[in-house]
Amino acid sequence: MVTVFSNNNAEQKNVGLNVGLNPKEKRLQQILEMIEQNNTISANELATNLNIHKRTIERDIEELKRLNRLQRSGSRKKGRWTIFPVE
Repeated sequence: MVTVFSNNNAEQKNVGLNVGLNPKEKRLQQILEMIEQNNTISANELATNLNIHKRTIERDIEELKRLNRLQRSGSRKKGRWTIFPVE
């Protein structure tokens, strides 16, 4: 919920979750959403679906791991992703 002030009147509006996200934050959110739909998706598939370079995906995945939002279990080929909620 966001409070919008106009003409000295406070008005509360329900705005979308992606409002105000910078491109990187939006991309991280898209990665998490895609992994939530398919927890065996590869970095190559993520890069193709988001139309960005694989190395960018790899850096984003490393950041999500560092933030304790994402973990990979199993082998590189047959592993699965686990998403953790924001603390």
